[in-house]
Amino acid sequence: MTPHKLHHMLSFGFTDKAAKKNHPSIGVYGNGFKSGSMRLGKDAIVFTKNGGALSVGLLSQTYLECVHAQAVIVPLVPFSQQNKKMIVTEDSVPSLEAILKYTLFNTEEELLSQFDAIPGKKGTRILIWNIRRNKDGKPELDFDTDRFDIRISDFNTEEAENPGRKLLPPHLEKIQESSAPETEYSLRAYCSILYLKPRMQIVLRQKKVKTQLMAKSLAHIEYNVYKPTFVNKRVKITFGFNCKNKSHCGIMMYHNNRLIKSYEKVGCQMKGDGVGVIGVIECNFLKPAHNKQDFEENKEYRRTVTALGQKLNLYWKAKMAQMNLGTSNASSMIASCSAPEEQELSDEEMNSSYDRKFRKQDQPSDRKQRKSSSLENLEHQVSSPASEPSPAENDRIISSVKQEPEEEASDGIAGSNTPPPALEKFNAAHWTIGPLKRNMLQTGG
Repeated sequence: MTPHKLHHMLSFGFTDKAAKKNHPSIGVYGNGFKSGSMRLGKDAIVFTKNGGALSVGLLSQTYLECVHAQAVIVPLVPFSQQNKKMIVTEDSVPSLEAILKYTLFNTEEELLSQFDAIPGKKGTRILIWNIRRNKDGKPELDFDTDRFDIRISDFNTEEAENPGRKLLPPHLEKIQESSAPETEYSLRAYCSILYLKPRMQIVLRQKKVKTQLMAKSLAHIEYNVYKPTFVNKRVKITFGFNCKNKSHCGIMMYHNNRLIKSYEKVGCQMKGDGVGVIGVIECNFLKPAHNKQDFEENKEYRRTVTALGQKLNLYWKAKMAQMNLGTSNASSMIASCSAPEEQELSDEEMNSSYDRKFRKQDQPSDRKQRKSSSLENLEHQVSSPASEPSPAENDRIISSVKQEPEEEASDGIAGSNTPPPALEKFNAAHWTIGPLKRNMLQTGG
């Protein structure tokens, strides 16, 4: 960054992201770095170079408290990248004095040596210290459990110390402790799913983060489409089952390729169903909150969550029906993360098959009416008080009973060869070769 851009970065409320139409952005408030860095620690210093200038900027609560500042003061010093001499400006000298007094560096040489850690002619290095601590005095961040990770140190103890927490048997305690996704307390795990389609490398504590494509790491993958009424666009939704831990389920909501909300439970998952089902959607039509951890609560967001819940319910019903019929094949339905990047689906591909088959199941009254009518017609054919039919007529009756499930079974699955449960008592009549009699209704039990 240039000194001018660094000044904008450290200034509260400044942003130029909204004006760049060719570069989709996430934040629009201009407070992302300030609020994020100050949440981690009380002090942060930025080293950046752009090929012509070296710039140092300090954002420090310690400094502001010591000078009793009434407004936010950001010391900033530019240096020439060629000879590493300070570029003299109106504020450069007092800014350098403040940086050397209230940071980890006591001399100008120590300060400039930090630029050597930035490879190449351009790049940025950020240091944060005076890390926040818990009530017990321990740092909020855990650097010791995993030397290649940064974790939240009190993630499990917060739940244990919750006074409203219900006591559980020992065998359930372990399940509850491990029920939270690793992305909730591990920076490495969070970075692995941070981007819907990763375009860059992330190195955490000298080790590269292995990215995970959420949409390709699921089993029993199906696609659906959401058509918001407030934007003229069709949005793809990917549904599947979590292969690692079925307790980790919900919707992964991305915005401009970046994860905003993870494992957001919708639809039947709010009542304990839909276990293991994960949905992936890129909600570019919604507006993220300033902390990029949620969306603004408005009618567009509520409509989206409602629609996602309805579509997840349809997917859950379809997959449960397939598993009950024994037609699922998990190994053949798991996508590969090593496969080439998929192209956008066509309109026909985005109209899911399970959506068409199971939408009618949300109308129980119509389903009961159809089932009742079908049974009445069948009983009329089988137990007619007329004289005994001839063998030819009997064949026609048997044929009509056998072919009825082929059009649409009572469970809503077209083409199913399994007779509906309500017709099981007529199984004997299905295959009777001799003359049809009334007492044959009793042979099914």
